[in-house]
Amino acid sequence: MFNHKMKFLTAIVFSLAIFASFSHAQVCTPTPSGIVAWYAADGNPNDISGNGNHGTLQNGATFAAGQVGQSFNFTASDQRVEIPDNASLDLTNGVTLEAWIAPSQVGEATNGTTIITKGDLTSFSNQPYGLLYGSNGRIAMRVGNTTTFEAAESTSVLPLNTFSHVVGSYDGNVI
Repeated sequence: MFNHKMKFLTAIVFSLAIFASFSHAQVCTPTPSGIVAWYAADGNPNDISGNGNHGTLQNGATFAAGQVGQSFNFTASDQRVEIPDNASLDLTNGVTLEAWIAPSQVGEATNGTTIITKGDLTSFSNQPYGLLYGSNGRIAMRVGNTTTFEAAESTSVLPLNTFSHVVGSYDGNVI
């Protein structure tokens, strides 16, 4: 289910907490203020934040049972939800990324499997950011700041075939 490189941007907000998911949180709540994008995955890749950052399913991506309702289902390396670039998704001074994931195998060996990305995580020049699922079973967050990358990795290993809520937060200085 999780051997993929997706360009899926879930929820982003600058200097505020955000809520996003491949599926909903266990108890669905109203969309919090300050959210830039939120993808519930209930039969479509639309942004329910009200900001219009709608996505498009790519290369056969589908839906499956989620934590609540449906979730995105990626079973091939090129499947993803792709969101067009928008200035509302650019970093201002911080970002928090969240997702519910249920990987069936550990991430890719080289750079990990993408959970959420904005931009190219191999070049820091355009301030990319993302959450990755590594071959060691841990979550990593990377943020480009135009001259280098800030990066941090979880100490816990995620269980396979079980939904886990993953979060990465960057305050403009520290992940």
